[in-house]
Amino acid sequence: MEVTSTADDRNNCNYEQNNIYKKTATVNGSNSLNQIQPSCLWKPSQRYQTNLHKFIAYVNKKFNKTFENYDDLYNWSVEDYSSFWGAWWEYGGFLTTVNHSMVVDTTVNIKDVPVWFPGTKLNFAENLLRYRDEKPALYATGEYDPCGRSVTYNTLYQRTIMYAKALKVLGIKEKDRVAGYLPNGITAVEGMLGTAALGAIWSSTSPDFGVSGVLDRFTQIEPSIIISVEAVMYNGKIHDHLSKLKKVVDNLPSVKKVIIAPFVHKKEEIDISSIPNSMFLDDFLWIGEDETFKFCQVPFNHPLFIMFSSGTTGAPKCIVHSVGGTLIQIAKEHILHCDLNRKDVMMYYTTTGWMMWNWLVVGLYSGCSLVLYDGSPLLPTPSALWDLVDRLGGTDIISCFIGANPLLPVYEGEIQCRLLGMGIKTLDEEGNEVMDERGEYSNIWTHGDYCVINSKTGGIVMLGRSDGTLNPNGVRFGSSEIYGIVEQFVEVSDSLCIAQRNKMEEERVLLFLKMNENYGFNPALRKAIQSKIRSELSARHVPSVILPIKDIPYTVSGKKVEVAVRQIIHKEEVLNKGSLANPEALDLYVNIPELSV
Repeated sequence: MEVTSTADDRNNCNYEQNNIYKKTATVNGSNSLNQIQPSCLWKPSQRYQTNLHKFIAYVNKKFNKTFENYDDLYNWSVEDYSSFWGAWWEYGGFLTTVNHSMVVDTTVNIKDVPVWFPGTKLNFAENLLRYRDEKPALYATGEYDPCGRSVTYNTLYQRTIMYAKALKVLGIKEKDRVAGYLPNGITAVEGMLGTAALGAIWSSTSPDFGVSGVLDRFTQIEPSIIISVEAVMYNGKIHDHLSKLKKVVDNLPSVKKVIIAPFVHKKEEIDISSIPNSMFLDDFLWIGEDETFKFCQVPFNHPLFIMFSSGTTGAPKCIVHSVGGTLIQIAKEHILHCDLNRKDVMMYYTTTGWMMWNWLVVGLYSGCSLVLYDGSPLLPTPSALWDLVDRLGGTDIISCFIGANPLLPVYEGEIQCRLLGMGIKTLDEEGNEVMDERGEYSNIWTHGDYCVINSKTGGIVMLGRSDGTLNPNGVRFGSSEIYGIVEQFVEVSDSLCIAQRNKMEEERVLLFLKMNENYGFNPALRKAIQSKIRSELSARHVPSVILPIKDIPYTVSGKKVEVAVRQIIHKEEVLNKGSLANPEALDLYVNIPELSV
């Protein structure tokens, strides 16, 4: 049976009852939404056979199914998820040395962390490097190097072996941690692959993070090796990185060696004598010249990446991602949902400190070429990234739970669909599944975003965070990171940091300061706090608005109340004032003139 793109009525871009949803600011906090007629921006070709078409045909043959469209496949993928993931594992052609005995025990609850693909042995780097030819694997460019340079799959494979052998000489073995304090470039990808080749664990953050932000993260994981650079360029300026790197290394006793990759300057122009146990990248790579190497085969659930929470309720918390889970999940998105193949070029503007960097590099499994961009996206002109797309070609896709689909139309303001194997639902405050009104994700696991699922198009509109996570311009972090800086100022007694959304659902960060007695708020203090946050964390952490406030609301159990203040700012009803120790403090946040948007 041939599967076509037009099997369901969602491909009809002209029917009248499609809706795009915008949140209505109401005094009573209702979840009612404005309904606006959307535009169909793109419709799939009926003639083009995508990877998803081919996968549906594969599933139909293997399981004797008669799936005709994406909805059929999606519903099966979440209802019979063991069969779905087993089918994708086989169809995806992942490289293993030992096959699994089963996919997963479906009787095990998610809270008990079921073991997926037990018995499987594989290597993450080996899978990403399954192509070893002369096709470009990486294009690296940015403010520091507008012309850019490329690395082929064959060269990337050889360089990965060099990194792995050198790391092995330095004593790195399975489950040891290697940290990258790096810009988005070739060194970051090579360092990650060399680490994964040995079965070790990679964790990275970007140079725009200040010393405190890095130490909050890396102190917890005790890395043995740090790979970094001497300087970066952003917004037309060169920023020295060695002074920050020295402070980080001085406070990480676990670090045995620091590898410096020249990024802006030439090697002979760089003095690394102040960095303990440091050496240049090219010297590091040659120390493993005589070392033997083979890809370390590890279980499916072997740790691969350590990432970090946003720090909403304290210091950023470690999140460990497995070898097999990372590979099979992201490859599914790239190959089935993004329809990537060896002819494609993919770009995502990200830093190494965001999970989208990890998502991006898994694109190597599809055999496409990746574009790595570092620096301001607006220089030398606001069209810098689009100019790059014109020069290379590119694909820009987001999300892990919801995202792209080559079989369905694209509607203005909506993310296309729920992805295969992702049982996504929105629930109201009573826990009932809802469509066409605001809710969150399933009660099995809460993502922390408000969204609306369109019952007609199947598309999803995101409405911002439902918890205290801040997400200005796509950069996620927690309010506790801001509090850690503000508390250093003797003038400030207390503070509250939240996000405010405008009508376009764009976020900006607001910071309220409760002043200590005998101290007043003034422009000099505002500037000092902004400067401190910029230097200790990053420019992206700096609040857009800083205002004085007479009181900060707390719960009776002593927890700072952020969500209720955010509801007040957005003119929504606060339902649970009884849990507050000082509910009258909320009145201070009503109708603040500076917050009109």
